[in-house]
Amino acid sequence: MNHAFSACGKFVAEERNFKIDVETKTIFLSEIFKWYENDFLSWYKQNYPKNTADLLNYLALYLSPEKVEELKKIEKNYTLQFIPYDWRLNDRVPPRISYQ
Repeated sequence: MNHAFSACGKFVAEERNFKIDVETKTIFLSEIFKWYENDFLSWYKQNYPKNTADLLNYLALYLSPEKVEELKKIEKNYTLQFIPYDWRLNDRVPPRISYQ
């Protein structure tokens, strides 16, 4: 099942939330995944009990096939670096929907 079009898929599709640097073998990931890591991994363990529950396996569910391939290139020797959350995102006003 490809979850790339889900809310999480859309979130990690944005470079400000998830980025892979293949040359430096660094994965940059939004701090939200650090804050809620236990929640994400608990869900993953419950739904994929035969797989190793880690953030990379969880994220692979939501990434485009191209990003999954990039991830496979570096997954053994990588550094995970968390990107500070941009709190300004919470200040955005959603567009108004007109029902006329």
